[in-house]
Amino acid sequence: MATSSMNPQFIPSIARLRALEAAIFSRGEQEAAKLAGDFVDSGACELIAAARDEFAAAAAEVDTKTEAGDIRTADASVDALRTAVAGHDKQEELLSLHIALGFAVDAVTLLLGARAELNGTEAEPTAAERVASAQESLASAFDALFADDTLLDDRLAMWGRRVAGDCAVWARTLLGLESDESNPEADETVEWLVSHCFSEHSRRMNKLKLAA
Repeated sequence: MATSSMNPQFIPSIARLRALEAAIFSRGEQEAAKLAGDFVDSGACELIAAARDEFAAAAAEVDTKTEAGDIRTADASVDALRTAVAGHDKQEELLSLHIALGFAVDAVTLLLGARAELNGTEAEPTAAERVASAQESLASAFDALFADDTLLDDRLAMWGRRVAGDCAVWARTLLGLESDESNPEADETVEWLVSHCFSEHSRRMNKLKLAA
């Protein structure tokens, strides 16, 4: 999508997007730490712990020279996403972490590129290799879980579809829209953002051999 077809008022500032990165990575570390404990007796434990360490390292790399207001807004936004995708058991919680964090990172990365282009500058996503490594570890954790429970994949496929829908609603809020707000001026930008994130979501689900 060309920036000429965007309404710049809906694209967050670089500072706000950096604050979102920090909040997303910190939440990823916290959730992975908890889940590593929940799965301590499973072959998935070490893989989840590896993801935790990568998220922690990613959070440490974010340029956090942002206003306190941006940090509070980012924390509240990520908290809202976490509430929306809360699972009923540890398996659903692990998939929520993998899917929702991936969706959030994809959205922020896309918006960083758009804002930088609008500003005539450059803005690369923070710690992309670490985040990718964390996601790989989480995907491998599911391989271990599916090997132990051959019925788990069908249940989690349904859960993954629900999580993706909640993430799409959340992504709208990054553009300054309420979850149910209709704004024709934002329609093209919403479609661009959500369709890209759904494409990446499908790739992530396919890697887990789950129907998206």
